[in-house]
Amino acid sequence: MRGEEVTRENLQAWCYDDPDYHNGEISTPYSQGDHTIATNGHVLIRVPRMADVERENGPSAYELFVRAPEPESYYPVPDPQPPIIMECKDCFGKKECPECQNEGTIEVYNRGRWYEVDCQSCNGKGEFVSCDECDSTGEIVTWGWSKVGSQSFSDKYLTLLKTLPGVEIGPTYDLKPARFRFDGGDGLIMPMNV
Repeated sequence: MRGEEVTRENLQAWCYDDPDYHNGEISTPYSQGDHTIATNGHVLIRVPRMADVERENGPSAYELFVRAPEPESYYPVPDPQPPIIMECKDCFGKKECPECQNEGTIEVYNRGRWYEVDCQSCNGKGEFVSCDECDSTGEIVTWGWSKVGSQSFSDKYLTLLKTLPGVEIGPTYDLKPARFRFDGGDGLIMPMNV
């Protein structure tokens, strides 16, 4: 988004990617009053109301901003560290059922006899269902954190903030949301308890 006009498509990157979570309230941008908002629950961005974002149901950004303390000062967003990416130890990135290797059945030994039974992991379908450990990506992504003032923030969300033109962050204290501002809008980011 750096150097670009903010569009509905740009804001989608700030939304939570599960449309079933809280009835999809935060899976797409929405408008309230004079603003259009996008949030994933950890970071919220607010820009002047966009005509092509008509949906108005979503968490009250007004209440969140009222409760967020004003910072004493704003700082440049630090350069976050890249994530550590490792192969998933549950599915090994193979996209196959870890129990039956996509055969649909497994052999079980019981009382001196071998039996072939439907695999319980894939319900006998013989296909990869999902991996809860890596969300079926085959990779475990671990982000670090960076300190700004007296608060610490996930490098994942600081990376997202760095895409905004002229962005500055205003840390506060404790675990209160911190404000950030940029050319064309503002927002809130949740700190980490480290």
